[in-house]
This record gives sequence, structure tokens and C-alpha cells, in this order.
Amino acid sequence: MAHREARELLDHGLTDLPGGIREALLELTGRWPLLLALVNGALLRAARDGLEIAVVARTIAERLAGDGPTTLDVRTESRRERAVRLCVRASLDLLSVDERRRYLELGVFADDVDIPRDVIELLWGQSGGLSPYETSRLCADLAELSLVQSYRGDTGALRLHDVLRAFVRGSWAGPTSRS
Repeated sequence: MAHREARELLDHGLTDLPGGIREALLELTGRWPLLLALVNGALLRAARDGLEIAVVARTIAERLAGDGPTTLDVRTESRRERAVRLCVRASLDLLSVDERRRYLELGVFADDVDIPRDVIELLWGQSGGLSPYETSRLCADLAELSLVQSYRGDTGALRLHDVLRAFVRGSWAGPTSRS
């Protein structure tokens, strides 16, 4: 992704991301759109929750850079998977333990399908006791964090990006998972 486009994606909806941290995040994500969207979603959520964006952005950058400058080199599959895992974990940290469990349960669905809200309501109603309203709210939160490819509030259809689905399926350890 071109630098200008990557910057626009990272900055979308944000007004106070310091330039030095922005550039570090652009480099650490390899300007890969999915990773940029995940970081942007985490920063938007932090802003909505009244947290200082610069502090949260620095924390994310530190976590992403933790294993050295090549950790997030997205040119190889193993490093790309690690980069996704680190970015998704940063977003998941903004959810409660129960919300993370519900998200990981989405791994039971097939690739490239819209998951109807009534099916999600049934699943999450049984596994977590969520009401239809709570299910809609969590779906919207997951979309805000870019943890899903799309969520249509009007129809309730939710779709996981195939890379995120692979993460979810790899993380699933059953209903008592602490992930």
C-alpha cells in the first residue's frame, strides 16, 4: 500500500496521532491494510473510551516492535501470521474476557460467508447468555475494532476476513479458553 494511502487508513477518524508514532506504526505494520485497520480500530476505541491516543498508540507500537524490527515483516507467511496475531491481540485486549470468547466462537463458521445475525444470536445466546441487543452491540463493537471484515447493522450479516478467521480458528480452545 502506498505511504499516503496507508497514512489515511491509519489516521481515519483520528485527530491527535503524533507524527512520530504514526510513522512507527506505518513501518511496523508494513503498511498492510488489514493490520492498519486493526490498529486504527483499537485507537478509535481508545479515543471513544477517553484514553489518551498517543499513549495507546505508543503501547501498541511497543508491543508490535517487542521482538525486533523484523517481527512484523509481512513478506513471509510466518511473520505475516505473527503480525496479525499481535495486532488482533491489541484489539482483543479492549474487549472483556467474555466478549473475546464470543469472538473466538465465530471460528466455527465457513470461509467467505455472511453469518446471519439470528444464527449469531442463537450461538451467543447459548454460549454466553447474550440477548439480541447485546449480540448486535458486540457485532458493532467487533466491526469498530476491525475484527470482522464487515457487519451490516440493517441485515445483521457479519463476515470474517479469511486472515482473521484463520487467527480465530487457531486460537480456539473451547468455551473455557482464556484467550
